[in-house]
Amino acid sequence: MKMSKRSSIILGVIAIIVIYVGLFVGIKVVIKHNSQKIYNQITEVFDNVDRDMAIKQLSELRGMILELESLKHEDISQNILLNELEEITAQKHFTNPYLKDFVFIIPSTSNVGELCEELISQIDNQIHTIEFDAKGE
Repeated sequence: MKMSKRSSIILGVIAIIVIYVGLFVGIKVVIKHNSQKIYNQITEVFDNVDRDMAIKQLSELRGMILELESLKHEDISQNILLNELEEITAQKHFTNPYLKDFVFIIPSTSNVGELCEELISQIDNQIHTIEFDAKGE
């Protein structure tokens, strides 16, 4: 049985359509895969930036507390130092995702040295949590 010219043309058109549809679907799959890969890379970069910024913020707080602690040996009223310490610990609400649940637990003491040590310890623990627990190490 010999195919007619019309049947050959129809089969050729169908073959071309199938090839184009296959290419289109294949290209869409590759584009979606690449888009997801790029999205994952960008998400990881932003997560690293958030982690680094949280550690920087905590390190700056730590430095302010250390500076205040060093002033306890000067002729400065304990009340002034306690007020400054309260201002430092009550400052800005953290917007960084790594610090959203971080709050200082203020011990009930009026000794500036003890307070500073405790707050620095809390900061160090939070930095450790961010550096190691967040990475799953």
